[in-house]
Amino acid sequence: MKMFNLIDIGERAGSGVPDICNTWEDNDFKPPQIIESLNPDRTTLILSLDVERRESRKTSDKSDEKATK
Repeated sequence: MKMFNLIDIGERAGSGVPDICNTWEDNDFKPPQIIESLNPDRTTLILSLDVERRESRKTSDKSDEKATK
């Protein structure tokens, strides 16, 4: 982020984090983890690509559709 600020691209508003979280939720991935630490000041965003959860949800959605028909 600091590199982008040095060349006047981007900002430190954090406005992209909600977009990332919404995209992850829309695609049935595990929610992102946000970890803040001090000394040095650092924020870590962990994005899981847990495909198993995604596949199991699709399977349960299909089961729900069959049950309602």
